[in-house]
Order: sequence, then C-alpha cells, then structure tokens
Amino acid sequence: MKLDININENTFLTSVFVCATFIASLLIFTMWDYHTKEIEHFTKNQYEQTAYKGSSAKYWKKIK
Repeated sequence: MKLDININENTFLTSVFVCATFIASLLIFTMWDYHTKEIEHFTKNQYEQTAYKGSSAKYWKKIK
C-alpha cells in the first residue's frame, strides 16, 4: 500500500518557516526574560554590598 499524499512545496516551506519563526521567538523571549532577571539580581547584590545610604538603597531594602 502506497501513501499518495501530495503536499504542495509552497505549503511545506511555509509551515517550516512558521515553525522556525515560532521556535526562534520562544528562544528569544526566554533568553530575554533570563537576562533581565540576572541584571535585577546583580543590581540588588551591588546595592547591598555598597555602603550607599541614598534613596535607591532604601528602595531595594523595601523590596526584600
């Protein structure tokens, strides 16, 4: 028994392109989310380590 499924070449290429775009956007989104969280973590630690008594140090203490 032979499967006679005739897929148009354009349809196949379009589906591949859509899948690739979706995967790429997902990757970019997760990497961006991780990157911003990493930056927030770094700035928090930086403010805690310095003996800075300004408004930003108070702000970070309120968040904790």
